[in-house]
Amino acid sequence: VAILERAIRDDLNDTASRAMCVMEPLKVTLQNMDENNAQGADEQLSAARHQKLPERGERTLPFTQNLYIDKKDFTEDQTLSRKKFKQLVLGDYVRLRGAYIIKADSVIKDEDGNIVEVLASLVPDSVGNNIEGIKPRGVIHWVSAEKSIDAEIRLYDRLFNHPNPDAGEADFLSHINPESFSVIQARIEPDAAHAQAEEIFQFEREGYFVADRYDHNPDAGKVVFNRTIGLRDTWSSK
Repeated sequence: VAILERAIRDDLNDTASRAMCVMEPLKVTLQNMDENNAQGADEQLSAARHQKLPERGERTLPFTQNLYIDKKDFTEDQTLSRKKFKQLVLGDYVRLRGAYIIKADSVIKDEDGNIVEVLASLVPDSVGNNIEGIKPRGVIHWVSAEKSIDAEIRLYDRLFNHPNPDAGEADFLSHINPESFSVIQARIEPDAAHAQAEEIFQFEREGYFVADRYDHNPDAGKVVFNRTIGLRDTWSSK
């Protein structure tokens, strides 16, 4: 199975268009967006649909004052080293893929103490540029809060949580993976949301996904993607 999955990844890496999809959205508000953006509150950035296939052209990335990043890409823990956590840390910088460097300034929490919003500031003129004296921890994906699209993401994984479920005397059914299928609601960039049925994508930093052949219908407001495979072999870390 591992050999098959490696072959799938190799093929999809060469053929799948790129897109950004935030699986667990956390709101980020750029407090200095207006004063540092000569084009106003909204800006249109762009990125290649596939870095090695320029003939596919570019996709538009709406950049707005309110964004979504993935919850797992932010922490308040300022003791984490850059080697251990390469995403956004309170008081530090990270680069948004294909966009600006931002700094997390503060957070807003609900009454239960859960972070519901990150207040941040963008670094002017940092799109595609390094800024002297500022070193981002890493690069994370994002989408516009206002311009991204709701998407149903069906996460398929291996049926069994053991590489040899029928080995030994235990009932192979005891190795059924309870997380072999789940459905989440995510936010996806507009270009990918309007894909054709069965069109394939690499959702950056997440895996390879395909627009469902039956249920995906963006004209009817139904955006549905199925995960084909993750970016790396999960068994290698077990």
